[in-house]
Amino acid sequence: MHWQGRIHRVESVSKPFLINVIRLCENINLIPIPDKGKRKEIHNMMLVMEDIAERVSKLQGFILNRKEQTLPVLPLDRSVVPGSSTASITAPVINAESGPHIGAFFDLDRTLIKGFSAKEFFQSRLLSGQMSPREIVAQFNGVMVYVMGNKNFAGLAAIGAKGVKGVKEQVFIIVGEEVYDKHLAQAIYPESRALVAAHMAKGHTVAIISAATPYQVNPIARDLGFEHVMCTRMEVKNGAFTGEIVEPACWGNGKAQDAKSLAEELDLDLSKSYFYTDSAEDLPLLELVGNPHPVKPDQELSVLAYKNDWPVYRFDDDLRPGIENIVRTV
Repeated sequence: MHWQGRIHRVESVSKPFLINVIRLCENINLIPIPDKGKRKEIHNMMLVMEDIAERVSKLQGFILNRKEQTLPVLPLDRSVVPGSSTASITAPVINAESGPHIGAFFDLDRTLIKGFSAKEFFQSRLLSGQMSPREIVAQFNGVMVYVMGNKNFAGLAAIGAKGVKGVKEQVFIIVGEEVYDKHLAQAIYPESRALVAAHMAKGHTVAIISAATPYQVNPIARDLGFEHVMCTRMEVKNGAFTGEIVEPACWGNGKAQDAKSLAEELDLDLSKSYFYTDSAEDLPLLELVGNPHPVKPDQELSVLAYKNDWPVYRFDDDLRPGIENIVRTV
């Protein structure tokens, strides 16, 4: 970075990086002083950094230039990811009936991915410095209303939508792609990938059905090959948010309604269909399908699964192989 005597502008997301660079220069004694310009030491350090950059560039080339893999019928008797056995999870699907009349519905947070996509999305928006005070207050108020007992996601979503009134939808699309690239791509459970692939191999109709917004869901749906996405949508007019959500929100009974609508449209047999989720709030849809599958269930859903003899999946939360872990190893 060439400062040319002064810093003209520093984005908020760059400040931690800049502070760490200055600390590094101080720790290795590279800060010039009046008596000593330290040109030789700085030159040697630049050579080291150029060598590291070249190595990272080569590593990125290995990863980014991989051939695109299709989704054939997978040999599901092996691990999709080393150390993550999926045979026992996918066997019931592989041995079940085939055909597009069978639906396979997947929740997003803590089911397809580790953790909550909204957390990463909010952090990315906050660090970008583009959140207005109104948006921050609206998000905070919505969460407070939710956690203090009024656990109605539709209300939380409505409050959050008010805060982004007037914001261009394209801003959220861009943030969603950035969050996917930086965080969510590596948060997808290998077990979930195997389950989705197994259902596709059987010709089932697969769909994501999530309370999250399309800006969190769509990049993951594209990655995993989902054609159908049902989620909570904010109203958009003339390319900007109006401050309203599209009713009903995809939560609780709303999920069951969306699943029924897709079943009617595609002639799905819900009595033979599957639903994977972590939350008891999705009970209406769990009771609607013939094959409910709690995944890493919350306490309430664990009790319901025990009472109803529903099979429970508990995926591994260990770190997933990804560019970050590869770089650390190197």
